[in-house]
Amino acid sequence: MTNWIKAANPLATTVGVDEARAAARMSSVALWLTAAKDVVLLVALLGSIPQASAATTSTGSNVATMTLAILGVSALVQIAAGLFQWVRPGTMIPIIAGMLTAYALYEAGMKMAGGASALAVISVVVMVLALILHIAGTRGAAALEKTQKPA
Repeated sequence: MTNWIKAANPLATTVGVDEARAAARMSSVALWLTAAKDVVLLVALLGSIPQASAATTSTGSNVATMTLAILGVSALVQIAAGLFQWVRPGTMIPIIAGMLTAYALYEAGMKMAGGASALAVISVVVMVLALILHIAGTRGAAALEKTQKPA
């Protein structure tokens, strides 16, 4: 348990290959957390489809269905990227996922400026935790790549 806590710390130093691999896999955990958040949002939005569908006209696009599709695809991509990062830890996935998480966090903060629901607050907390884990994952993957490079 303490190894996972140390691995999740973005400021910790890695001593060996096992610690570096554990830190690199923190990005997988972050991706799975955000995928779970997206699935929870998807389920919460499923109840609002009848109201949103009734509000759309026959000539307008169905924004609610498109939002659900984007959340579903996003969750699947995050699960797949998390599995890939777990099996073959590298720096590319944590860097890209960390940048996307930081942007999503910024957007959520801008939307929450006028007020926030409980689901929005939980979403922001998960994104902050995911960003910390992506930073730890980048640190661990970089350390892992240094140990695996031929001299």
